[in-house]
Amino acid sequence: MQKDETTTVKIAAGVLALTFGIIGFFLLNQGRQSPKTTTVASVRQSVAIDLRTQDNTATLHAFALPGVRFTLDPSKVSFKARPYDQPNAPERHLDVTIGSPVYVPPEGAPLTGRLVEYAMPVTFHPSQPPGMYRVRLEAAPGFARSPDGTDLEYGDWSRSNATLSFNLWWPSEDNGDPNVEHARKELTGKNVYGYGAIDIGCPHWHNMYAASVPIKVSQVLREHGMVAEIWTGSTIHWGNDAALHFFAIDPLRVVVETPSAKAIGLGGSNQPTSNVSQCPALTLADFQIDAILSMRPPPVKNGPALKDLYSLKVGMTRVDVAWQRGYPNEFGDRADLDREPTWQYFDGPGDRYSVTFRNNRVISFTSQQGLP
Repeated sequence: MQKDETTTVKIAAGVLALTFGIIGFFLLNQGRQSPKTTTVASVRQSVAIDLRTQDNTATLHAFALPGVRFTLDPSKVSFKARPYDQPNAPERHLDVTIGSPVYVPPEGAPLTGRLVEYAMPVTFHPSQPPGMYRVRLEAAPGFARSPDGTDLEYGDWSRSNATLSFNLWWPSEDNGDPNVEHARKELTGKNVYGYGAIDIGCPHWHNMYAASVPIKVSQVLREHGMVAEIWTGSTIHWGNDAALHFFAIDPLRVVVETPSAKAIGLGGSNQPTSNVSQCPALTLADFQIDAILSMRPPPVKNGPALKDLYSLKVGMTRVDVAWQRGYPNEFGDRADLDREPTWQYFDGPGDRYSVTFRNNRVISFTSQQGLP
């Protein structure tokens, strides 16, 4: 599975399927991909919302079907959060500042038939203990109105009861931010290796390198006031909105040097950006560092070379699986993940499987499920 690029359709707010009469099916490219027809009379009119990041800034995007004109009242939008690992915990209000809506002009031609879209900058002010939270957006009546004053429902018109929820993490930065100081001490000036390979880059390009390639770290920075969208598992698989990911407040930026070794994959973007952060780099949450990066290279295997370097086999060690596939698509640091009897991998539809261990050796695994 390749990393999501601007040349690939990026699905916003999931896959929006419209099946009615002659309308058919279309994909939303950041809210601006042309559908096959502009007929909307038979569709329930509503306004959907999703959360995105660009240039390390979080933005709410509200959008509706072509021809649905509306205005927004951000004061009607609120957020509730509960600890991610406590599904039965009561939700608490999350302090958030939402800026004024700004109309997002459609891109490309023809301009007809594009979704109507507005963007609103978002600033989170966490007052709860640091950690991972499941956050849900609520919109009170009146948050979106048509020109004649009629309330428009909040939700994805193509799926019933589809509203915005996401994972949000923020670090502990009290007492001098010991996490970033520890990371600086451990990583700065040293070589690291990426479990399952590694992806480093700048705003307009990124390169992938094999797990055996040393990557020298030059700096570790706390990105104060920034929000990043971050995935789980090996960095070479990041970017699929269907896979487990989260939004990180004040993440870590691990700035590295470009290695001389040949890249095993590369990509780029022509999206405009105002990002001037130091690069190439990786952006990580504190708890991810030791499950993404190793201070030691992968072990050298004796004997004949394997025909398939990526095939799973019963009897493999847990360490071998981590180097081959990366740590699983789950929340947790390396110590937590190493205690789990089963690792779940899910990089998106068609790339889902599990590996079960006993005494840190593989006893069974499921096959990757291909796309239908």
